[in-house]
Amino acid sequence: MARTVKVECFVAMVLRHLSAVRVQRFYRRILNLRLAKKQLDAVVVIQRWMRGRLQRLWFLRLRQNVILFQRAARIYLLTQEKAATVIQTKVRSWLVYRRLVKEQNAATVIQAAWRGHVQRCKLKSRQLKTIRERLKTVNANATEDKKLCNRTTSALDFLLRCRNLSYILSALMHLDVVTRLSASCCEKIAEGSAVEILFQLIRSCNRSLPHMELIKYSTNILLNLAKYDKTVDSVWTVTGSLDTLLDLLRIYREKGETIFSKVCTLLWIFFQDPGKASVMKSNKNVMEKIKSLHYLTCRRHKMEEERKLTKARLSTTLSSSFLSSSVCSKSVISSMSVCIPHVTKNQPQIQPNWILGHKHMREFIDPVDAIVAVMNMSKNSKH
Repeated sequence: MARTVKVECFVAMVLRHLSAVRVQRFYRRILNLRLAKKQLDAVVVIQRWMRGRLQRLWFLRLRQNVILFQRAARIYLLTQEKAATVIQTKVRSWLVYRRLVKEQNAATVIQAAWRGHVQRCKLKSRQLKTIRERLKTVNANATEDKKLCNRTTSALDFLLRCRNLSYILSALMHLDVVTRLSASCCEKIAEGSAVEILFQLIRSCNRSLPHMELIKYSTNILLNLAKYDKTVDSVWTVTGSLDTLLDLLRIYREKGETIFSKVCTLLWIFFQDPGKASVMKSNKNVMEKIKSLHYLTCRRHKMEEERKLTKARLSTTLSSSFLSSSVCSKSVISSMSVCIPHVTKNQPQIQPNWILGHKHMREFIDPVDAIVAVMNMSKNSKH
C-alpha cells in the first residue's frame, strides 16, 4: 500500500510537472508570437517607409524631369516666337522699303517728266530747234536699208563675199554698230560663220594702219558678242580663238593700246565663266603668256612713270629761281609717285551697250588696268 501511494504521488507530481511544462510552452509560444508580431509590424513599418521614400524620390525625379522638359519647351517656343518675330519684322521692313522705293522712283519719274516738259516749254534755243528739225528730217528720210536688220544682212554679205579692203572695212563698221545696239543682230551674226571669218581676217592682217583699223573693228564686234551672254560661246568655241587673242596682245602691247585693251576685256569676260576660266588656267602656255604680258606691260608703265618723274625733277631744278627747289621737288615727287595701278578683284560685270545706264561697265580703257584685271582674275577665278 505504501508503494502504491508513492507511485500515485510520483504520477501526480509528474502530471503537475507536465502541466507546468505545457503551461510554460504555451506561455513561451505566446511570447514568441507577440515578439514575432512586433517584429513583423516593425518590418512592415520599415518597408512602408522605404517604399514611400522611394516613391517620393521617383516622384521628385519625375517632377524635375517634367520641369526641365517644360523649361526647354518654353525656351524652344520662345526662340521660335522670336525668330518668327524677327522674320516678320524683316519682311515688313523690306515690304515697306520696297514700297517706298517704288514711290520714290515713281515720284522721280514724274518729277523728271514734269521738269523736262517745263524745260522744253521754256527752252527757246536755236541749237535745240535745229536738232529737232534734223531729227524730223532724218526720220522722214529713213529708208529700209538704214535699219539695223538690213544693215546687218548687207554687212554680212559684204564680209562673206567681198575682197576689197574698203568694202570690208565698211562692212565691219556696220557690224560694229548693229552688234553694239541690238541683241537680235548679235544672235543673227552668231548663227552663221561670221565669227570664224572675223578670226580669219584678224589672222591675215599685218601691222599696217589700214589693217589695224580692220582689227580694231573686228575686236569691237567680238567684244560686243562676248558682252551678250547668249552669244559669248560663239566667240569662245571658234578654233584657235584664244591663241589669236594672245597673239594680238603680244603684237599690240606697245603700239595699238586700244586693241590691247579690248582684247584684255575679252579675256576678262572669259575668266568670268568658271568653265572657261578652268580651261584657261589648266593651259600652262596661256597662263605663261598672260604673266609675261602682265610683267612687260607693268614694267613699261613703271619706266614711263619714272621718265616723267625725271623730267619733272629737271623742270623743278630749272625753275629754282622762282620757287624753292626742295619744296617743289617734294610736291612733284609726291604727286607723281611711281606705282602700278591696282584693279580690285570684284569688278562689276560688263554689260552690253544697249543696256543703258552710266554705272554699267563697258570695257577697259587703260591697257595697264586691263592686263592687271586679267591677271587678278586668272589668280582668283574659281574652278
